[in-house]
Amino acid sequence: MHLMLEGVKPLWEDPRNATGGFWAWRIYKTDTAAVWNDLVLAAIGDQFQQYLQDADEVNGVTVSIRLSDDIVQVWNRDASEEAQGKLLKRIKQVVPNLRSIASYYKPCQEHQSFQSDKAAPSKK
Repeated sequence: MHLMLEGVKPLWEDPRNATGGFWAWRIYKTDTAAVWNDLVLAAIGDQFQQYLQDADEVNGVTVSIRLSDDIVQVWNRDASEEAQGKLLKRIKQVVPNLRSIASYYKPCQEHQSFQSDKAAPSKK
């Protein structure tokens, strides 16, 4: 499931995600509903915006249901370390009991195909 800003897709290729990335957590299935609820309410209630840098914006939140555990992501527009830290701090305030199996931040520009797609010669 995805809750994204209008016109933004939960893909690294989307132009509004190109300079950003996402925080991702692999979470226990028993926690998915509560974590998703907290993140969606925070996103639609603009609870992230006042904690972010001027050029940053939360583009959306997603949840991917998997076999043994689930993955939640919070997408933002600015992949700088400062922006990552501010967003993480706010997420931990919004979801204080977030128990994760694993977590990481992935800048969209680090995607394996990001640069190769831009640099690939056009075929005519």
